[in-house]
Amino acid sequence: MPGVDGRQALPLIIKKYPDIRVLILSMHSQLDFINECIALGAHGFLSKDSDFDKIIDAIYAATHNGFYFDDFVSKALVSNIKRQEDYTLNILDSVDLEIIHLICKGKTSKEIADTIFLGERAVEGRRLRISKKTNTNNLVELVVYAIKHKIFKVY
Repeated sequence: MPGVDGRQALPLIIKKYPDIRVLILSMHSQLDFINECIALGAHGFLSKDSDFDKIIDAIYAATHNGFYFDDFVSKALVSNIKRQEDYTLNILDSVDLEIIHLICKGKTSKEIADTIFLGERAVEGRRLRISKKTNTNNLVELVVYAIKHKIFKVY
């Protein structure tokens, strides 16, 4: 496309036509590129060497189901999810994870301190650092984060 590539055009198209389903047809097939296109709002991704029937199937699927992802794109999406989970586990140490788990169970800083044998002020400091690491602003956001990242399971 002259003057602009698909990644640059995608947000502009979606902003102007919010109900449109956008499929990316590209010669680029790197997982990071695919993930970026999906994050920008693409409803599907196809390689430029896809055959005609596959393109027709993708258009039909995006129109009727809201999206189209073949096996290769599904692999890219799963890879991205796995990377996010690995990142989450790397930024939080085992004490952070235990504190989050106890917070999700409704424990106060004093109760957490007694459970993990830390001072109450140390627990409060940890809670503050956990909020910064997880980019959460309050208890509800932290609990949602914990559930979303499979740190805490609701039964």
